[in-house]
Amino acid sequence: MAEPFDLTIVGASFAGLACAHSAAARGLNVRVIDRKPRPGHRIHTTGLLVKEVAEKLEVPLTLTRKIHGVRLYPRFPISPHF
Repeated sequence: MAEPFDLTIVGASFAGLACAHSAAARGLNVRVIDRKPRPGHRIHTTGLLVKEVAEKLEVPLTLTRKIHGVRLYPRFPISPHF
């Protein structure tokens, strides 16, 4: 019998893997499914994350890279409930 999962994430791109990592770090049994051959295969993203948001979401450093000479500031304060 298959092991039950607390959470199934559809999509192993940047957002899916970041969510899976955060949930697993909190003790959830996570399954990630994707149509690509393996998780993280050919991740493409044009999004930029404000440093404080990336830290709050606990985005794995392996999924990000620093852009030197650029500093983004949130337009609105980041909610403590985020």
